[in-house]
Amino acid sequence: MKLGEKLKKYRKERKLSQREVAEKLNVTRQVVSYWECDLTIPDIQILQQLAELYEIDMEEMLQEENSTTQNEEIAALICGIILAVAFKIPVVNIIVSLIVLLKYKNRKYSFFIRTVAIVCLVITVYNTYGIFYTCFNPNSTIKNRYLW
Repeated sequence: MKLGEKLKKYRKERKLSQREVAEKLNVTRQVVSYWECDLTIPDIQILQQLAELYEIDMEEMLQEENSTTQNEEIAALICGIILAVAFKIPVVNIIVSLIVLLKYKNRKYSFFIRTVAIVCLVITVYNTYGIFYTCFNPNSTIKNRYLW
């Protein structure tokens, strides 16, 4: 979690508005917004005041959480592998793709994972249509109507 995200979380836990925090620190509300959006970083004196205001240790506020990003990278890799494996089984791939699309809405790698899931879903639906078309249409002259 980035510093801005933490500052926003701590502020909301204390049920304070950006304006109230700004007044207590003698800055503008826009400055507090910039901090929370990670556009700027507060200086060390302001960080000390924020730690006192939010009643937390400054070390806790500044500590990086690398384990979550590493876990997200592993999850993205596993999702890619699952989608690739499920790709050959149409019904399973449709279900897995839909689950991945719903689960990874607001994650760091959501664009990558969702793009892979959508591509797999589209190709699988197309291939499934080809299978049903060839199986249930006796006059079908279409051979190998599959993308993969």
